[in-house]
Amino acid sequence: MSLTGGQTLKADPPLLSKAAQNAHALQAAVESELAGPAEQMAAAATALTGRTLGGRLQTTWSIWSDQANNLQLEIGRLSADLDTTAKNYAQAEAAVQAQFARPQQ
Repeated sequence: MSLTGGQTLKADPPLLSKAAQNAHALQAAVESELAGPAEQMAAAATALTGRTLGGRLQTTWSIWSDQANNLQLEIGRLSADLDTTAKNYAQAEAAVQAQFARPQQ
């Protein structure tokens, strides 16, 4: 792809694959980091059942959990998109190389 000023852009499939792996690892880290606080928050909310603070604590945790789960899903989508893009670029590059390697008729 040609950019302005004569610059070119070249995709690096191994680098994209590595970024996908890193994103996947981040997704797993977010999931594991949420496990501990979830148990603690459930215990605290249970201990405060029937009190105003208990209800607010549960509501706040629910909002936090939803946002964290959305973050985890988006990181997962990013990981999948990076992986797909890496594979697509690698396949396209292989097809172009194969085309140039064929004898001219």
